[in-house]
Amino acid sequence: MSFDGGGHTELASRGGIRIVSLMQTPLCSNCHILWNEEGDCVVADPGGDIEQITNELSRRSLKPSMILDTHGHVDHTGANAALRRATGAPILIHRIDSFMLGSEIFSGAAWTGLLPYETHEADTLLDDGARVSCGTMNFQVMHVPGHSPGSILYYEEKAGIVIGGDLVFQDSVGRYDLPGGNAAQLINSIIAVFLALPDDTLVLTGHGPETTVGRERAMNPFIRQYLQAARG
Repeated sequence: MSFDGGGHTELASRGGIRIVSLMQTPLCSNCHILWNEEGDCVVADPGGDIEQITNELSRRSLKPSMILDTHGHVDHTGANAALRRATGAPILIHRIDSFMLGSEIFSGAAWTGLLPYETHEADTLLDDGARVSCGTMNFQVMHVPGHSPGSILYYEEKAGIVIGGDLVFQDSVGRYDLPGGNAAQLINSIIAVFLALPDDTLVLTGHGPETTVGRERAMNPFIRQYLQAARG
């Protein structure tokens, strides 16, 4: 892994998939670019700095086939419309969170100050269990409500990678006090879905450094508390 001090983190190739994470917006959200050896590419959670994203794509000669949103909050969707315009890539999001894209209020743009926000619509609405393929990359959509009603994971089983959004961070978990958040749902999503993934699964988080499922199972104080409570 390398970090250039300017919000750019490059991870080693995993299962034939290369990954670059770009830190964006004052909220330090992560935009992830994933591509394979054939150049098939997806961009996940483009939060705001369209120039940073397009410059990274250009210098690697990549053109994304799709834009994957883990949820509808502005710090993960702020550059959606501009990136679609620049590349032609369609925007995918869970159908429950899709309404946020059309609202400065529900996306959080109005009350986080991340303005101007270009309201827009998604091209594809996803449901739990859907499959999203880009070349040899095949992502399973997993619905994990709690941080937002339509939060999802994109799990690439063969490579052992999950695009995790704001469900779990290194040593922390997503907040549930925003509109549509729900603590009980978040805890259930973590225990029933996230922790059901193999321990060596690489987690591309929505904020902060990458981690693994096993590391968070063993060391995340919130998850350890949830598991202890579940055991009674």
